[in-house]
Amino acid sequence: MYKSGMSAGRTRQTTSIPIVSIFPSIDGEVNGAGQGVLATFIRLAGCNLRCWGGRCDTPQGLAVTEHTRFMQVSAVIDAVVALESRKVTVTGGEPLLYAACGLQDVLAALADRFIYLSVETNGSILPPEHLLRMVDSWVVDHKCPSTGESGKMVPFPIMRERLTNSDFIKFVIADEDDYAYAKNIVESCVFTPESPNMAFSPKTGGMNASWLADRLVADRLHTVRYNLQIHKVIWPEADREV
Repeated sequence: MYKSGMSAGRTRQTTSIPIVSIFPSIDGEVNGAGQGVLATFIRLAGCNLRCWGGRCDTPQGLAVTEHTRFMQVSAVIDAVVALESRKVTVTGGEPLLYAACGLQDVLAALADRFIYLSVETNGSILPPEHLLRMVDSWVVDHKCPSTGESGKMVPFPIMRERLTNSDFIKFVIADEDDYAYAKNIVESCVFTPESPNMAFSPKTGGMNASWLADRLVADRLHTVRYNLQIHKVIWPEADREV
């Protein structure tokens, strides 16, 4: 059963939020609705981390700039509805920077329309309780050492306790040290049917995808899902949001 449709109260439709883009695509990464489902993406501007020294795979979301559109919640919802969306992924940037000033209103309005919602977040901010039930699937990064930002993560046990079995904790693996770091964390867990899912993803352009798959198989990490950014395989040289 979806968590959607459970929001309470009226949303503040005049609240504005910084938008990089709203676009239809397929959801190329793990989420509770399934990898490869059609989705509308809402990309927010602004991030509190600078992974790999700012060499982010979505640099357009790193900062609020003169090109950022500040859109009212009602306009965001209208854009999503116009695309006949059944699934929405809110990403960034870092969406939880706006948890109290816009994001809540967007999520509530979409949940009221029974749209399946996933939110992608960088793991440095604990999803607040008042947003948890509005979102069907949280996809939370836990940054590995190569990013230079692993020290800013919410402690893993605290984040894991906050999430459920419709959610994912994702480790982006750039090298063998990252793999050892992520493997150690996962192997320290006791999994139950209510536990969030674990996923390892090869860093696009920085990790041989088959090497990571071979290691997961060799090490028998049965509790880990392999996550390939399939949208980047389909559109490797796209000059637009995909």
